Amino acid sequence: MTLQLSTGLVVGLVLGAVVGLIVGFLLGMVSSLKKRKLTGKKSQAQKLLNLAMKEENRTKQLKLLAQILDKYPHSEWADKALEQAMKSKKEG
Repeated sequence: MTLQLSTGLVVGLVLGAVVGLIVGFLLGMVSSLKKRKLTGKKSQAQKLLNLAMKEENRTKQLKLLAQILDKYPHSEWADKALEQAMKSKKEG
């Protein structure tokens, strides 16, 4: 007994594999770009927070913390900035 595959089946399998690879590659690229963008924002917010923590002038420190809250409102850095601002207000 010999098994014969139709030409259409083989062509369909090859085309499906090629299209699947292309779609997977494109989705991977989009996901990678989103991660880089989020990482960039995170590092900028972290830099601002570190700068605010080093600032000795309370007014300037609060301005830097406010920038974090304005630019990155739904991030962990906004939460940390808010905590620091509250501590600073209690101390002053």
